[in-house]
Amino acid sequence: MKIALLEIALMLVIVAPACSPTYPKEKLGQSIRELFKKEVGTEDVLHKVAGRTLYVSFPIENMVSPTLDLPKDVLEKIEDAMISIARIGMSTDESLDFIILNARDNTWGVETTLVRRIEDLKFLYYMKISKTDFDERFILETKNFDLEKDPPERDWNGMTLQEYMARWVAFRIGLGSQSNPFLNVLMGIHKVSFAYDSAKLALTLQVDGSNSGLQEQFLKAAVFEQMKKAETKYLSRLPKGESWAQTLRVEDNKGGLIFSADRGEWIKDETKNTDR
Repeated sequence: MKIALLEIALMLVIVAPACSPTYPKEKLGQSIRELFKKEVGTEDVLHKVAGRTLYVSFPIENMVSPTLDLPKDVLEKIEDAMISIARIGMSTDESLDFIILNARDNTWGVETTLVRRIEDLKFLYYMKISKTDFDERFILETKNFDLEKDPPERDWNGMTLQEYMARWVAFRIGLGSQSNPFLNVLMGIHKVSFAYDSAKLALTLQVDGSNSGLQEQFLKAAVFEQMKKAETKYLSRLPKGESWAQTLRVEDNKGGLIFSADRGEWIKDETKNTDR
């Protein structure tokens, strides 16, 4: 999926929260189905509120095309679906921090997942962050799935801000490598996954790709930069008394250590940043 297309798909229509909820939590499922029928053209929608996270999944055809481009009608449906759940997230009395959209092509076994923070949507609406900063504050993941073994709701758990930050760092590292052909050659990254241990305040990133000494040095600098960015955007938004990763471990796809660091290392050369 091309970055230009992703940016278009993430141009959300932001509506101001109303005094009374447009989508009351008692009728949330009904509201989602009705809105998806009207805006996306399907009632085949699954949803769940886990903790403070709203998950919505719907099927979509022809996400994979022999032309290698994302078909226009597919892009429009994903955009309409994301706009729809953003509207719901901004105008419901359900206590939500995150909205997660899962679009699945059951024919080819490919799914795309988009993640947004409700507060980021509000920050953009009230002009507390720039459009450029807002455009960075999303997560997009695409992967294969087994229709029989991997139901949409297999990983539907309540997400914390710390887990979101970890997921965001993993996404940004993979995105940077794959969208820039020069970085792709240098870093050779195919996939980046994460695991966050809230008890140990430890983040593990697993990198699927080839690594040489030069690549490892560049990867370390890139990871440190994204860790600092995540903290600049979200550290002050953590609930009172909660903390974030103090240690970092980066592994290869077999669990072998590429490098490890403590928080003092990635914030050591932190420069001023005006983004929240």
